[in-house]
Amino acid sequence: MLLEYNIAPARSACQRVIAILMAIVLSSIVGFAETSEADALYATRDRLRKEGFKLDLTEFDFTTTVETRSRMAALTNQGFGGNGELLARLRINLSEPIEMDSALVVWKEEELLLNRLNHNRKDSGNMWPGLQNELRVIKVQLDAACAAAFTGPIRFHSDAGEGFEMLVPHLEALKSLGLALGKNLLLELHYGHNNEAWTNLLASTRLVTAWQPESTDVSNIVWFGLAKLAFENLWQALQAQIWTDEQLTHLQHEWETVRFLTHIPEIQAFTRACMAAVFQQDRQQPIQSGITAREAVLDPGSAWNQAGDYLKRLKYHGHGSFADEEAVLLHYQYREREFKRAIQRKTWLEMRRLPGVTNDLPFQTRYSSAVQSLIESRQALVRTLSGGPLLAVAAEAESRRRILLAAIALERFHLRERTYPETLRELIPDFLTSPPVDFIDGQPLRYRRTQHGQFILYSVGLDGVDNGGILKRRPITLPYPQSNFRTPVQVESDLVWPRPAALAEVEAKRIKDQMNR
Repeated sequence: MLLEYNIAPARSACQRVIAILMAIVLSSIVGFAETSEADALYATRDRLRKEGFKLDLTEFDFTTTVETRSRMAALTNQGFGGNGELLARLRINLSEPIEMDSALVVWKEEELLLNRLNHNRKDSGNMWPGLQNELRVIKVQLDAACAAAFTGPIRFHSDAGEGFEMLVPHLEALKSLGLALGKNLLLELHYGHNNEAWTNLLASTRLVTAWQPESTDVSNIVWFGLAKLAFENLWQALQAQIWTDEQLTHLQHEWETVRFLTHIPEIQAFTRACMAAVFQQDRQQPIQSGITAREAVLDPGSAWNQAGDYLKRLKYHGHGSFADEEAVLLHYQYREREFKRAIQRKTWLEMRRLPGVTNDLPFQTRYSSAVQSLIESRQALVRTLSGGPLLAVAAEAESRRRILLAAIALERFHLRERTYPETLRELIPDFLTSPPVDFIDGQPLRYRRTQHGQFILYSVGLDGVDNGGILKRRPITLPYPQSNFRTPVQVESDLVWPRPAALAEVEAKRIKDQMNR
């Protein structure tokens, strides 16, 4: 403590008295004792530990072997983002809707455009050759990454003891690698390089099926994002109908092993340990008043305010911090229990009836402190990255996984019969062991053949409403009733494995979009 007890000289007797009183008050609280809040915290920790809950960062292990770290280095090469402008700038919508139930097969496009709707822009020329050149530059790195992904499980070395400060640079690298593999897949399909396309397709799949993400919310959010990308990559790839039954069976087996929901309770456990560590580390930091006797004499009002702030911080360290740590342990005990209950449910509609599943329940400290802002910023970051409750994002990933498995089985059926089945039951038992069920509502996945020999397969999506297999589209703008204003309206959609759009549909939409610009 930086309090100086030498009070003279003072400008007046009054100021001298104030300074002396402040010195007495501050010195009397320096040894502020930990009281009942600390005892309550320690009792709660003992009880939770006996119940089997993890409370400390030392109980988590994200380390790997030297051999694994060496293999993972091929997956985290910084060059996947591309040194050229095109690879970094080119954003390809792999599920671009054309009609309400059809999507664009990108690799069939004669010209790959940065801006499909504006042919007059300088950067709207054909990008296939340029993309090919830029991907050729990183071909060695991509080949090494594919080989590493094929060799075994994917797991990265991290220090769980760092808590929220734990370094996870592999997350950004994996996102860049996933995007590069997807672009390379489209390129190889476009130029008819089937073997190379298969390598990129399988590697994109393995980034999801072989990865064992850390028990952190951010790592799992990236995992779910890669799963969505792999879903779209596979849709693009299967439109080629060039794959053997052996290849399709391999993909099917890969996706049968993935479990997106089982990781969620452990994320709550790790978050609990991280937050508890924040409070413990904060209590270890020394508190200094920063007040000198000279300052107290010359500006007693300001010194008194500083003394009040100092007293508040000291009181928080001795009382509030312990109460907040106990509260965070109980909060995430509750969250972990609820999530364990939730993942036992067979459908999303059953899960979402449980408290805390569809509503974000951030932890809120009881006291105002520096720790509060740290926790709030961390929770806000997670909400922004996930785009919704974590269980909902995981449920969507599981729904896509089931659609994907059924779609692969349909392609295997088509490979043998040269047509798609009338119903999904015809896939049993040669291609699936049981009828594919929509994870959202427990009903069979919706399926229908189209008049052009294609099919539409879909889940009803998180809202549980069957919209007939409508793809998610940008909000449409409609006139507001009885006014000149126009307002965007989001058309309800499903999770869809769409039919491939016909060339005439693509051209018609392109003309319509240009007219609407």
